[in-house]
Amino acid sequence: MKNGRTAQDIAKRRIPFAVQLFLALTLFEGVPLLLFGLWASQDRTERAEQQFDQLGLQQATDARDAVLSTIGLKEEVVSIVAATVAMIDDWSGEALQPLVNNQFESSGSFDALLVSDREGTSVAFAPSVRPDGSLTSTGVSYRDRQYYKDLIRTRKTSYGPLVRGKQSRVPNIHVAVPIFSPEADAGDDKLRGLVVASIRTALLHEVAVRAIPARDGRRVVIIDNAGQVVVDSHNKIQSMESATQLPYSPLDCGAKGVDTADESGLGQRATCAPMSLGAQNWVVWISAPRSLIDMAASEAKYTIFQVTLLMWLCGLALSAAVSIQFGKWVSRFTQVAQQVGSGDFEIQVANTSWHHPREAENLRDVFLQTTDRLRDNEANVKALVDELTTLNKRLQPYADAWTEVTDAIEILDSEAKVMFVNPAFAALTGRKSNVVGRLSPLHTPSRQGDTCVPDLLKHAQEGQPWQACLQVEVDGRDRVHEVHLTPILDDTGRILRIVAIRSDVTAVRIAQAAASHNDHLVALGTLATGLAHEINNPLTYIRTSLEMVHEQHRDRAGRPNAEPQVTQSVQDAIEGVEKVTRIVQDMLSLTQTHETDIKSTKLETIPLGNVVQATLDLTRASTCDAVRVQSIVDPTLKIRASRHETIKLLLNLIRNAVQALETTPFEDSQITIRAGQDEAHLVWLEIIDNGPGIDPTKLNRIFEPFYTSRGVGKGVGMGLSTSRSIVRSMGGTLTVSSRPGHTCFKTTFVAPATSQPTLPSSPSDLDNRKARILVIDDDPRVARSIKLMLRNHDVTLAEDGSAALDLVRKNRYDLIICDVMMPVMDGPAVYENMKSTNPMACERLVFLTGAATNPHTHAALHNTGRQILGKPTNRKQLEELVDHFHSHLPPSA
Repeated sequence: MKNGRTAQDIAKRRIPFAVQLFLALTLFEGVPLLLFGLWASQDRTERAEQQFDQLGLQQATDARDAVLSTIGLKEEVVSIVAATVAMIDDWSGEALQPLVNNQFESSGSFDALLVSDREGTSVAFAPSVRPDGSLTSTGVSYRDRQYYKDLIRTRKTSYGPLVRGKQSRVPNIHVAVPIFSPEADAGDDKLRGLVVASIRTALLHEVAVRAIPARDGRRVVIIDNAGQVVVDSHNKIQSMESATQLPYSPLDCGAKGVDTADESGLGQRATCAPMSLGAQNWVVWISAPRSLIDMAASEAKYTIFQVTLLMWLCGLALSAAVSIQFGKWVSRFTQVAQQVGSGDFEIQVANTSWHHPREAENLRDVFLQTTDRLRDNEANVKALVDELTTLNKRLQPYADAWTEVTDAIEILDSEAKVMFVNPAFAALTGRKSNVVGRLSPLHTPSRQGDTCVPDLLKHAQEGQPWQACLQVEVDGRDRVHEVHLTPILDDTGRILRIVAIRSDVTAVRIAQAAASHNDHLVALGTLATGLAHEINNPLTYIRTSLEMVHEQHRDRAGRPNAEPQVTQSVQDAIEGVEKVTRIVQDMLSLTQTHETDIKSTKLETIPLGNVVQATLDLTRASTCDAVRVQSIVDPTLKIRASRHETIKLLLNLIRNAVQALETTPFEDSQITIRAGQDEAHLVWLEIIDNGPGIDPTKLNRIFEPFYTSRGVGKGVGMGLSTSRSIVRSMGGTLTVSSRPGHTCFKTTFVAPATSQPTLPSSPSDLDNRKARILVIDDDPRVARSIKLMLRNHDVTLAEDGSAALDLVRKNRYDLIICDVMMPVMDGPAVYENMKSTNPMACERLVFLTGAATNPHTHAALHNTGRQILGKPTNRKQLEELVDHFHSHLPPSA
């Protein structure tokens, strides 16, 4: 073992059972006790706060009631004065002043007492002489006072806010009682005047302080609705001063207390009671230092801590005792187990004591009986072990062979439940968990592919085997499994077992699909090539005839001399021939896939816009009635790619977009094709459709072979896989993004390397003599058309290869134009014969073909290495070809 450790060393370092049990019990009882202590401490703090809030609310209520009671008594005195004044007819100062003075002196609690008329002007005012000797005056208007306004509006007793007296300049509050005339008629305004009394805040201060015992640092503060202090029991804030310096002054008054701080920053707990005084809304606050609450809570927490600690120590002692006792039992049990394991059944078990439970005595008896039976059966066990060892040696080769089987084998019971599977089953099906005892995966497969699984039990009961290929999902990938199911019946026809053997044939299916796809392309290519050959030959002489008509209707200066309609018709016909030519060439490019491997695709610089337009021309018949296609591609964009592979790629992607739009209404369905170039000099092309989108759970699987979201028989799932292979072979990428209403397939291509444009070489002095040209073509109309286009030269026609070889042996030609597809001897055969008889003439040979319908002919044509000119051709191409050979080859004799 590493580092010199042995199993015994590791065993010695392990914690004994008694210690583990002690730690477990300690943790088991310690955590609840700790949580209980924390909860109890928090609970005591909350209870202390609640007790203070309840007491503070009661004290605030008591102070409020005492102040309201005092003010109520003063209101009764004023009401008596008002009733007395109402009985006096003469409201002159001489008549009312003695009454007011007597009432003011007898009450002894008013700062001032006055009688005013209904206009708010004082008629009598007491005291008439202030303690400083100054005289008070009557005739003062109190219309600006709030209590006057409220009394006039309500015709009831009203209270004024905390203000300074107009004459005394002392902070006080006013109580105003209306005086009604007893002689007024019904319906008349009976208000005659009012009696106003000023109550000093000092009186309210004394009442509030007497209501709250001066202990524990409690403080009572009364604040009016204007934010002014009316009463402060600690005299820190004088009456009529702003209460904004009190931290609880802006708080809403509620039943629950709040934590705050006083002016010096000391923590406070405050509670309040609302106080209504007429139209005035005051608040009575009671506060006390927070330390008082914390002190009460700390005492409770300390008591809880002591109780919790005592309980924990008791638990530790109990855990230690239990752990020691169980440790002894485990040690003894281990010794007994070691003796049994070593084959020693002579075990002495001590008698149980009085304090042991009854179950311990029963367990001792059962153990003794078991050891007696083990001693009796020891010989039988040894014999059985010897037999099993011998049997295992015999079965070992079969077991080894069983593990080497690569096919998955299931043995099912009569209810299709798995009895046994071989090791290959987990690797083949991806089911890592135990499947024994459960229904077989074949009973309800998730996906059936091309075959529906029948009722296995019914099929097996009939004694019929069953075989099919299933498409299943293994580790997130689609696989094809071939399944063989065989029932095993007894003599009565009852099912005993069902044997199912499955093998993975995904690779075989891919190869078969690829071969079938390739055969289909070969057949399609052969048909397309034949059609192209038959179309291109007539196009050659049709184009030649149209060009001749076009030239004949021009004068020597090149201006048209025929009717404009005739000239335009001829020009439209020529353009129609060119369009048919392009479509045939693009169709032929798609048939070349079976001739070359994707990995060896030859790349060239091609215009992307031209390729997109060619693809749209090929798909126009299948898309114009289904969707709207919008192409936004810069015609100057060029890519390094294979033209026919790029067309095949775009066909696959456009066809995929059309299929995605099958469920979208025609007026809404649209495909957008756009392209551009990024900062990395990569040309990108996007094909976007507004279909329902791709399921996000399946987005990362759409490029897998055989994966398709279409129904059975509607697709083989190879289109997108082939498209990605095509793009990668050209050095690009293919990605997809999708959401409902927007699916985008984005392809990147390699942009061609920028190079300096080459200056055209100056024209060489060409020989002014006519070139001697030999045209070999089995179609006389094509041959005559070429001769007509080269009428400025000496042209000889040959209808087959044999006649052409005879002419070459007798004459020298500057240029030989040879058709490829001819009976008896085709173009490559003419080249090979000419090469053996006149090698110099081979250097002047150029092939002219509509399409090579035979793959062998096509390969032989490329092996010659000669230039190939496609049908239909035009006069300009032929003249350039003649100029090239006429200027680079020595003149013929």
